Amino acid sequence: MRQNVTNKDHNTMERLQELALGAWTFILDQLRQVKPAAIAIVLFLAVAFTFAVKGDSKRQGLATATLPVKTETVETPATDYKVGQELERMEPLPPQAIDSETLWLARGIYSETKRPQEQELVAWTIRNRVETRYRGNDSYREAVLDPYQYSAFIEGTPTRAHYANLQADSQEPGFQTAVAIAKQVKEAPDSMRPFSKTTRHFYSEQSMVGGKTPEWAVGKKPVTPKRPIQLDAKRFRFYENIG
Repeated sequence: MRQNVTNKDHNTMERLQELALGAWTFILDQLRQVKPAAIAIVLFLAVAFTFAVKGDSKRQGLATATLPVKTETVETPATDYKVGQELERMEPLPPQAIDSETLWLARGIYSETKRPQEQELVAWTIRNRVETRYRGNDSYREAVLDPYQYSAFIEGTPTRAHYANLQADSQEPGFQTAVAIAKQVKEAPDSMRPFSKTTRHFYSEQSMVGGKTPEWAVGKKPVTPKRPIQLDAKRFRFYENIG
């Protein structure tokens, strides 16, 4: 069977060769009857056409090879937001970079605690009050001075006079760190919020007379920050959805 196939292929090749030879013979006979100038023109056009085709093919190949591949990338916005012990190493800011609202936020958190990690969390509760217009307040000054909300700012007390007079360039120990934390929290993206937007309340067990729980926190469960943080429950407990 294999021998028959081989013979058949051989016969086919011989036939094709005969046809090709006959075709060239016919072409040569036709060319002998044409003037030399016409032959030259035909040959020139044939060569030019051949090079044109090859050149076009190369250009198309080059274009295909260098065609840029479109890729899609997802960019993650970079943030310099400081957390944890980094808060303690925040650099003081120039006074002219601090607006009055940032200053009031700094005064509020500094009056509640001198520990930077706790100040950051307290700052978020005050921001939450402003953004949710809690008790009708839509500014940091109003939120901090809201009657009986922050003990250090109760009207007529010496602590109110002291903290309310702290300025952006005040050198009281730790206040410049509080200012930097206040600015960071005030301008931070929502993604850095450590708990829900309705977390607006907190209290310190050790500052309560006899460690008594305030009425608004009775039966309520404290919230846990969304990111790891060392928090002493006796110093601060945070609550959400308090009316």
